[in-house]
Formats: sequence, C-alpha cells, structure tokens
Amino acid sequence: MNQNKITMRPQTPEKEDLGVVSDAEREAAGSVHDDMHTEESAETARVIDRIAERQLCRKFDFRILPVLAVMYLFNAIDKGNLGNAETAGLSKDLNFEPGQYNLVISIFFVPYVIFAPPVALLGKRFGPANVLPILMLIFGSMTLLSAATTNFGGIFALRWFLGMAEAGFFPLVIFYLTTFYRRGELARRLAIFYAASNIANAFSGLLAFAVFHIRSSLLVWRYLFLIEGAASVLFAIFAFWYLPRSASEAQFLGEEEKSLAFYRIQMDSSSVVSEKLNIRESLGIFKFPSTYAFILIEVCLGVPIQSVGLFMPQIIQRLGYDTLKTNLYTVAPNVGGAAMLLILAFSSDYARMRFPFIMLGFILTFIGFIIYAAIDDVQANLQLAYFACFMMVWGTSAPSVLLSSWYNNNIAHEGRRLLLTSVGVPCANVMGLVSSNIFRKNEAPKYETALITTACFGGAGALIAGLLGFYMMFDNWRRNRAAGVKTTARDVPTKRLRDGPSVPEFRCPHQLSSMATFKTEYSPRVGDPLSSLDTPSMIVDLDLMESNISKLMNKLLPMGVKVRPHLKTTKSATLAKKLVAAGASGGCVAKLSEAEALTGAGFDDLLITCEIIGPTKVNRLMNLFQQNRNIRIVVDSEEGASAINEAMQAHDELRETQIPVLLDLDVGLHRTGVAPDKALALARHIASLPRLKLIGVQGYEGHLQHLHGYEERRRECLASMKILTTTAELLKKDGLVIEVVTTGGTGTAEFCATVPGVTEVQPGSFIFMDTDYRNAVGRFYGNSLTILATVLSTQGERQVTIDTGLKSLTTDSGLAECKDERYAYGCMGDEHGSLSWEEGSPELCVGDRVEMIPSHIDPTINLHDVYYAYRKGVVEEIWAVDSRGKVQ
Repeated sequence: MNQNKITMRPQTPEKEDLGVVSDAEREAAGSVHDDMHTEESAETARVIDRIAERQLCRKFDFRILPVLAVMYLFNAIDKGNLGNAETAGLSKDLNFEPGQYNLVISIFFVPYVIFAPPVALLGKRFGPANVLPILMLIFGSMTLLSAATTNFGGIFALRWFLGMAEAGFFPLVIFYLTTFYRRGELARRLAIFYAASNIANAFSGLLAFAVFHIRSSLLVWRYLFLIEGAASVLFAIFAFWYLPRSASEAQFLGEEEKSLAFYRIQMDSSSVVSEKLNIRESLGIFKFPSTYAFILIEVCLGVPIQSVGLFMPQIIQRLGYDTLKTNLYTVAPNVGGAAMLLILAFSSDYARMRFPFIMLGFILTFIGFIIYAAIDDVQANLQLAYFACFMMVWGTSAPSVLLSSWYNNNIAHEGRRLLLTSVGVPCANVMGLVSSNIFRKNEAPKYETALITTACFGGAGALIAGLLGFYMMFDNWRRNRAAGVKTTARDVPTKRLRDGPSVPEFRCPHQLSSMATFKTEYSPRVGDPLSSLDTPSMIVDLDLMESNISKLMNKLLPMGVKVRPHLKTTKSATLAKKLVAAGASGGCVAKLSEAEALTGAGFDDLLITCEIIGPTKVNRLMNLFQQNRNIRIVVDSEEGASAINEAMQAHDELRETQIPVLLDLDVGLHRTGVAPDKALALARHIASLPRLKLIGVQGYEGHLQHLHGYEERRRECLASMKILTTTAELLKKDGLVIEVVTTGGTGTAEFCATVPGVTEVQPGSFIFMDTDYRNAVGRFYGNSLTILATVLSTQGERQVTIDTGLKSLTTDSGLAECKDERYAYGCMGDEHGSLSWEEGSPELCVGDRVEMIPSHIDPTINLHDVYYAYRKGVVEEIWAVDSRGKVQ
C-alpha cells in the first residue's frame, strides 16, 4: 500500500482529522466557537439519544410524579371520606332524614360535571402547575370546614363547593403529564399516579380505623375531616412552590435537557407545544364519532368506579364485621386494586395496545359484582365474597387510566385533548349520581339492585371498548387500502395527527408506536467518534462552519445592513438559532411548509420569500400566523393580496390584526415578482387592505448568484439593485411606508450591502458552500459540509464504487466532487457512485472512507434526516433537518 495515500480509514478520534482547515481559519473560528458553543449547546436537539431520553424521564418520574400522586391521594381522600364518616355515625349525629345521606353524596357530582370543562380550560390558560395547587387548597379547606358542620344543610353546601374545586383536577393532571411524557410512556406513569386513588381508599380506611379509636368529647368523624383537610391545605402550599410550570422552566433540568424535552413532546404528543388555547378549534373534537364512543365508555366506567369508591365500606359491612374492622377490611382490596392497575398499565405499554386491557378490566368488574350479587349466604362463602370485593376493585382502576391514555394518545391538538378529558372524566364521575341512588338502605346489606346494575355497566363498557378498538383497526386498514400503502400512526407527522380523522393521512394509534424523530434503530450519539458513523452520512466540520459564519458577519454587519439568512439551505431551527446568536436578524424560508416546520421546531422570526396562492395555502397561512405573529410574507399580485386579506377578516382571532407584507419585485430573474412599472399600483392596493401591513420590498437577483466573473457579477448586481432601490424610493415618495428593502444571496450579498437603501440581505449557502458556489465566488468560505462515503467495491485498476449516489447527492448543478481532488466522481445510480484516479495517485481499497462535496447544497441536504457536527474527529452535536421534504 502506498504510504502517501490521504484517504480515510477508521481511526481513533485523536488521530482523525476529517477537515482541511488552515491555522488562520481555525483562529478566526475560535472566538465564534467560544461564544456560540456555550450559548447554543442548549439549542441542539438530542432526540436520537435514547440514553439522554431515559435519564430525562427518570428526572420527571422522581421530581414530578410523587408530588402529583400525593396530591391525587388527598383529592381522593377528601372526596371519599364521607363513606368512612358514615360508618362512624355521621347521619345519626347530624340528624339526617331518610334519603338525605344519598343526597349529600349525589350533590358532589352536579358541580363536578358543570365546572369541569371551564376549570380545566382555565387550567390550560393559566398553567396546570398554577391551578392544581389552588384547587387542592380549596378542596382541602372544604374538608376542614366539614368538621364544623352541625346539620344537613351545612354538609350539603360544603360538598357542592368540594365538587367545584375537584372538578378540573384529574383532567388537568392528565394534561399536565402529557406535556412531559411521550405517548408510549404515558399509561404506566398515569397508573402510578392513579394508584394513589386506590392507596387513598386503603389509607382512608386505615386512617379511619386509627382515628375512630380516639376517645374525646368531639365526635370521631370530625377528627377525620380535620386531619385530612389540614394535610391537603399544607401540601397545596408546597405544591404551588414546587411544581415546574413547564419543562422549559424546570429548575432541575439543564438547558440541553429542556431543549430535548421540547422536541420529544413536539414529535410525539403535541403538534404545537404549549399551544395557545383556541376554544373554537378545541370544540372541533366533537365532530368525530370516536369522541362519543370514548364518552360512552367513560359513562360505563363511572358507575363501577363510584360504587367501589363510595360504597366499599357498606359492601364489606355485609361480611358481618363491626365499624372498626369494616374500615380495616377495605384496605386489602384497594391495595390489590393498585397492584392490578400497575400490572395492566405496564402490560399495555409493553404490548403497545390499549383497548384489550380496558376490556379485561371491565370484565373483571363484571365478574366481581356478579359473584357478590349471586351469593345468598355470605357467612358460608366468606372467602369467596371477600375475593369478589378484590375483583370489583381490580376492574375499576385500570380501565380509567388506560382509557384516559387511549384518547390522549389519539389527540395531538392540546386544546382538544384537554377538552375531551375535561368532559370525559366528569361524565364518569357524574355516574356517582347513579351509584349513590342504587345503593338503597332498604336493600342493605345485600344491595342486590346496586350490584347487578353496576355489573351491567361493566359489561357494556367492555363491549363498547372492544367495538371501538376493532373499528380503529378497520379504519386504518380502510385508509391504507385507499392510499395503496401500509401506514401506521408512527409514520404520520404529529402535525398531521393534530387535524384528526378529517385528514386522509390520519391513523388511529389503537396500537401504540412511540413516534421518534428518526425511524431507525441506528442511533449514533454525541461523543461517538466520527469513524463509527455508518455511511452515507451528512457531516459538518464545526470549526469550518463557524469560520464561515464569522467571515460573513464580519464582512456584512459593519456595512450597516441586517443579515436574514435563507434557511432553505440548512432547514434547521438549531442552525437558525446559531446564526441569530452570531448576529443574524431572523431567517427566510421559501415555502409555507418550511415555515410551519421551523416554527414547530422553535424558530419563529421568518420571512416566506415565495408567494402564497390558493385557498388551501392561505388557510394554512392563517393557522400559522395565529400561532406565530413573527411571520412576514411577500405578494406580487392584487389577487394574492386580496385573498389573504379576506381570509384574515374571516378568521375570528385575526380580523383585528395585520400581517406584515413585502412587495415582491422582479429585478431581472423573471421568476416571480411584479414588474417595476406596475409596482406602485400594487403597493397602493396592498396599503388599502386593512389586514395587510406593507413594510417593504423584496427583489431577488437569483440569476446572478453563480456568474463566475467577479466584475461581471458585481456590475449586473448593482444594475438590479438600482431597479430595487429606485422602486423603493418611488413608493416612499407616494407616502407608503417602506422600512425593509431585502435582497441578495451568497454570491451577491457583499455587493448588495454597499448599495444605499438596501436594509437586509438573504445569503444562505455560505454556511456550508458547495462546488457550484465555490467555482463562482472562490474559496473565501470553506466547504464545511460533506457527505461521508465508504468504498464498497474495486472495479478495475483505477476505479472503485462508493455507497453514495443520487439518494445522497444531487446532480442538478453538476456532479459532486471528492474532497481529495485526485479522485474524480461519477454517478452510477440511486445508491452508488464511482471514484477514479490517474496513474500515480494513491489507490483506494474496499473499506476506505472518503468525503464528497455536494455540487448544490440545498437539495442535497433535503435528502438527509440529520447532520452530524464534529470537531477533532468526535461527534459534538446532532441536528435534525427540520424542514426536510417541505415543498408545499
């Protein structure tokens, strides 16, 4: 083997240097790196680092779940302690008349249902972490005051206010958790949280057992309310201080972890994280038939849950024990219910399915109540009767958690998700009205009517859950058949799942798949040596890239112009933020879908440089502008301007706002843009439209970017700039407000910046460069992005085949080039290319690695999912290509 060969083989990171950069360039890049690396490390999306994800989830598990579980434990205790108090003589001590105890139980559920949706929506508006502790403080206070009641009217009124305070609690907790966890992570966390309800019932029985041993002149059930109410009030104060408002405000997370938390939820829970509440959009959840099926299942679930929660002490009283033992014997079934809940929930997450486990829970409920109702002589069948009590609790807990997870998994729109939860959960709880009225004292202790009625609701719930689950499977099959391709929910972008079943791409996640940003088990991590990357891979030399950024900013910013880089090159929100940190004043995109993707990924200061035409695009623009008021657009026709104005006026939330508009001027490209002699008329028309705000003029001289002669390119560029600035002055003289004059690209930005009147330039490719630009403008900027390739096969004496063809490198601007210029590239199809060399050059062998420089950087990047950014042979950052494939 020739020892002078300069090709790459797998080496240790210390020896591997994949970039050719001079000492001067590294020194120039150094200051940029020192500033940017520390400030921007948080902007890197580590979504493919599974270890980092697991560590993040563990932090949520240990920091958030225990507090929420304790809060819900007190919630359940304060709601259900009436049954314990009743066994100690509450009705007798307060002189209840026949039926009044049932009324006290029932009245709780009226405000619970009425106020659940508005309280939950207020929680969305002001933040669950703020509202949940306030609700806890209120319901704890109501429990405290219950200790002072002396008659039916007092306890009746307090139970009303208790229902109001607890109305939105459970829906808000579920919504709060969906802002931290992915879909496939949710059920087992909800199970741990919801197990607090079972533990609460068990703890309530134990606490009642202990309290009822107190010997005092004060009635013992008053001690029960005092102790439980005071604990709730004190813990509410702690929770208000402790709970993070969002992942981005969690003090126990580092900046990098906060960034990861944002992208996790955006990709696999909420299409728009922390989405602004829109009541009209949220009400759209009721357009879908599946919504009503979910609500029906909640109704069927409500009767068993409330029967167990409110009347388990009375059910166990049938076994013949005294008051103290009755409360003690409620403990074991509730603990068993918590255990079964965890078993079914973890099994559901493991199997990645929901409805079969919901059905199983309902079936257990059905069997438990039927067995207990069928026993005539309880004393002769004591063990069977007590076992039936366990089955009752087994079957009520799990369906509640899994059902909430099921429909929250199906809804990527935050407002709709919260609204359905705030309607569904109260529908389950309002069935306490049924439970509280079917347990009649004249049927005590057997309560045959109550047991059979509850069993029937359990059986109906199993049937409806099964029908809905199988319908979802059928609907997915039907949609796949119509589309001619098998697609699952994991294959559909969360942004499209947000629109629900009304869009053809929607697939019901009846069988869960965690939606990952990158659908591959191959997941390189930060810190890996570059030599470990599979090929082809898109790699970025951070030193060279930062040098390119520094060179451009140092050249253009002193000229007094703003730099708004064109992000159709990078397609990355992370890189957009890096550019802003280096001095840029926002970014440009060519297409509306690119703006949607980058906004969703957290970058919002965007100019869309192509016209938005057609009802579909205009409607999408309205939705985007509603979420992101930093969007700017261009128009080059009266028709286009009028259509956008009409859509703004028709939109409830936009009819009082204005969208910033630039007049798109043709300065010689003849692609888009109004002719200069028609610009004034169009500008006047834009200014006359109430919902459009004319702020400037755009003129792009794209036909000049790759002119090879420096002087010719400069001369032609200045001629185009004269058209642009003269037209801008004409508009100003007419009284129009022209604040922005934006233009230029990598090949002309330095000329545009010298022209008086130009306020902003739009270079894009400078950050990475390609062979086309290098041949036109020289080597001022380095080729910081390359495609890493591997030699697959030897073909002849001086030719090899590499694994990099049309799927990795575009050819619209000619063929790519090997970074080592001694090797000439030839395209050999979709997957393969060739490298050949002249006699005397070092030979290439199978397994050697080479770097390819793209001929046209923008469409090449569009072929790849991720960038691997490295320094000194080690992967330092991994960035998503956020707007890959966004061509609409």
